[in-house]
Amino acid sequence: MTNLNELKKQYENIPIPDELQATVLETLRPKRKRYVRYLGLSAVAAASIFVGSFTMSPSLADSLTKVPLVSNIVNVFSVTDIQREDEHLEVAMNRAVIEDVAHKDFEDVLNKKYKEENKVLFDKMTPTIEEGGRFSLQRDVSVITDSPNVIAIQRMTTITQASAAQSIAIDNIDPINEWVITLPSLFKDERYIRVISDYIASQIQQAGPDAMYFTDQDGFTEINAHQTFAITDDGKLVIYFDEYEVAAGAAGIVKFIIPTEVLQPILASDYYIH
Repeated sequence: MTNLNELKKQYENIPIPDELQATVLETLRPKRKRYVRYLGLSAVAAASIFVGSFTMSPSLADSLTKVPLVSNIVNVFSVTDIQREDEHLEVAMNRAVIEDVAHKDFEDVLNKKYKEENKVLFDKMTPTIEEGGRFSLQRDVSVITDSPNVIAIQRMTTITQASAAQSIAIDNIDPINEWVITLPSLFKDERYIRVISDYIASQIQQAGPDAMYFTDQDGFTEINAHQTFAITDDGKLVIYFDEYEVAAGAAGIVKFIIPTEVLQPILASDYYIH
C-alpha cells in the first residue's frame, strides 16, 4: 500500500471545485508552508444571499455558549448563532467553531465556512419564513469521528413545513496536515465511483421492502464524485445520502459502510482507510 506522500499526490491532482472562494485561496496561498487544499462552500452557499430582516439579536449574540464537542488535537465547539421562535416559527441553527489549530489561517477558513453556510441557508429560507404559516428550520452540529488523523464534523439540517426533510453535510478534517479530505483524494483514480456504486447497488438489491429503497426510475444508479462521506474512528468509509435521495422519507438519512476489502485495490493510501 502506498504511503501518505502518494495520497498527497492524489490530493494535489484533484481539480478545485468551481465554487471554491477565490478570495479565500488568495488569502491563504502566500502563507502556506505545507501543502493544503480546502473544499469550497456547499452548493447552497453558492446561491445568492437574500438579506433578510431576521437576524440575531444583540442579546442572543451576547449569550452564545460554546458547547464542547471534542478535545483531541484541536477544540471543536457548537454555538447557536441564529435563533427565532414564535407561535408559528422555530429557527435554531447551530454551527461549529474550531479553535487551537496550529495555523490560524486554516482555522479561520473553516470557521468562516461554517458561519457562511448558516447565513446563506437562513437567508435562502427567509422568503418562505415571511410567507407565514408553520415553519421550522433546525441545524445541529456534531463530531462523529474523533481520531488522531481525522475529525469528522457533521451538520444536520431539518426543514419542516407541510412535512419534514433532512439533509446532511460532513467535513472530514485532517488536523495534523490541516486539510479537508475529499472523497477523490482517497483513491488512485475515478474508478472509486463505480466500485462504491456497485457495492451500494448490491446492498439495495439484497435489502427487503422494509428498507424502503427506491427501485423504479428514481432508484439509485451512481454516487456523486463528491458524495457526502465520513471516515470512522476505526478507518472505515461511510457513504451518506440525504432523505428522499435513495429511499422513502421514512428511511431518513441513509448510510452505507463500504468494506475496506472492496476498496483496497483502488485506495491511494491506507493512511485514512484501512
